[in-house]
Amino acid sequence: MNQNSANQTAMPLAPALSQWLDELYTQARQQRLSDFKQWCFSSMQGLLRFDSALWATRSDLQKLKPDHWVDDTCLFKQPDEFMDNYAKVVMSANTPDPLNQHLGGHPGQFFSIWDCCPKTQWYQSDYYLKHCRIFGVENAISALTLPRENSIVRHVFSFYRANVADEFTADETLLANFMLPNLVEAIRINVLSTFSKTQHKGESFRAVLDRYGEILEAETGFCLLMKQKALFDKTQAHETRVDIPGLDQIISSDARTLNGLKTDIVFSDGLFYVEISENSRLGELSMREYQILELISSGLSSKDIAQMLSENDPTQPIKTNTVNTHRANIYRKIGVKHKTAATAYFLTHAVEE
Repeated sequence: MNQNSANQTAMPLAPALSQWLDELYTQARQQRLSDFKQWCFSSMQGLLRFDSALWATRSDLQKLKPDHWVDDTCLFKQPDEFMDNYAKVVMSANTPDPLNQHLGGHPGQFFSIWDCCPKTQWYQSDYYLKHCRIFGVENAISALTLPRENSIVRHVFSFYRANVADEFTADETLLANFMLPNLVEAIRINVLSTFSKTQHKGESFRAVLDRYGEILEAETGFCLLMKQKALFDKTQAHETRVDIPGLDQIISSDARTLNGLKTDIVFSDGLFYVEISENSRLGELSMREYQILELISSGLSSKDIAQMLSENDPTQPIKTNTVNTHRANIYRKIGVKHKTAATAYFLTHAVEE
């Protein structure tokens, strides 16, 4: 049994905690991402005391460009300057942040500052003198989540207290460890719920990416098309980062074509909501091929199609073998192998045409 499983087993489900879990998953399906994170913080204060908090969702926690940290981080009762200042301290400090360094080697559970650094050393560090003391952070517990399958995007959680004597207890840390996997699963449901709230247009597929193009969540067809169209970043050993030029320059929305894929991108709450669809190949068909595909889609056999076309234009009779030749060319052009797929493709894309 891993540490998280042990924590969940040890934590009794008191009525208030059970009610919080029910409400957590209900709210996950109803709210937009940033509002949902704020709701999580507010609701947790009834169970775990903290004065302020942080929730970051990123794939690369080492890139500390200040404006990106502000966009990718949800702060609770701390100003935006909190992340600006932290990034500046990190870039100027001679040593790494001991808490974050510890989390990187021990993901999946909460630790306090004092688990990672002696108090005398901490109070002399730039991280305390130039950041924590300024923003009223005297005690903290933090966690870095484990990466999920097919995604290296991770979450950082921190809960802060302003009273130097008010340290987080072992029971409070245990409670936070119980909440951690539930928060991660709830945010996954929250992101996936955006797929069901938007119109699914034919053969289109959707995904949510972080600042660096890393997939947080995606429909299966999205990943298959990315691989088919060679749109995964070739510099990465894993196929989770999509190569979209200028992605981090998009500030609201963008529409473009990538390797034949119509791509619509919307930026919101530090994440990119991407929808892709293949451009219709019906335009590659001749008039006769288009006519035959339309008849195939109505359920007619090659023999019936030949008879109907010959009756409609006796001056240009057509044989069944000729219809079969057209059929083979149609299938090749639109990339299908049988009648059912051809019918589905035509019915999906004919409206667009």
